[in-house]
Amino acid sequence: LPEHFRAPFVDPLTATGPAVLKIFDHPDIYAGQTLPIIGEVLSPAEMIETFQRVTGRKAVYASAYTPDELVRHFPEFRENPELVRENIGMAEYAVEYGYFRKDRDLSWSRRINPSSLTWEQFLIKTGWDGEKRAFGLS
Repeated sequence: LPEHFRAPFVDPLTATGPAVLKIFDHPDIYAGQTLPIIGEVLSPAEMIETFQRVTGRKAVYASAYTPDELVRHFPEFRENPELVRENIGMAEYAVEYGYFRKDRDLSWSRRINPSSLTWEQFLIKTGWDGEKRAFGLS
């Protein structure tokens, strides 16, 4: 995404999990609804600033907004041009139209679990310092 485009950060364990559980527990209330699940909204520039402050490691923004930029950062994607097109298309759509319609309740998932991790809290809790790592199931 562009450096100053604000987008949702979502921690699957503390944001998605509790929200999905709430929906499953109350299908009569939530059936047919589109419910944004968001930990916080921030830009790549804000993520970098927070990352540097929390980890003490230098970080810089590097665009992956074009196909060439994306495969420069993820060379293994070069083998799958459809994956590249899909990722770039999703980013372009989000930038042009936004992630959510104006009438969506962006605070819904925060009310479900107020302790959903922000980007900063995620960095602190996981201890992630920029090294390549698989989170979750292996």
